[in-house]
Order: sequence, then structure tokens, then C-alpha cells
Amino acid sequence: MRTDKSATVLKKAGHLYAASNLAMSEGKLKFNPFSSIIPKVRDAEKRLPVSSHDMTVIREGLHTLKPEERLP
Repeated sequence: MRTDKSATVLKKAGHLYAASNLAMSEGKLKFNPFSSIIPKVRDAEKRLPVSSHDMTVIREGLHTLKPEERLP
């Protein structure tokens, strides 16, 4: 089972948060029920930058991709 990181959940809940803020500005809601549903968690994954050796290997393998699989 995959568990989303807190930033992903915050992004997904952002639409509900924005809609609630709009409803508050129109007087339909008194408070935003989604204002603090995501706890402050440090669960971001740290990644190493791509090395120059990795880039060389990637460039050497570009010919194996179809043109539609490459980014412009």
C-alpha cells in the first residue's frame, strides 16, 4: 500500500481549502474546516543530484528511445 507524503496530501486538499475560502468570502461558511488538517511533518525524500557521469550514461542511451518518448 502506498502512503502519500504530507506535501502530496496538502496539494490534493488544496482544492477543498480554496473552495472553502471562496465560500467564506461569500458568507456561506464561518470557518475553513480544511485550514489545519495536515500536520507539520518532515517526510520529504532527499535526493542526490544527478552526477556528470550519470548524465553521460543518459545521453549515450538516448538513441534507444523513440522520438515520442523524448522530451522536446
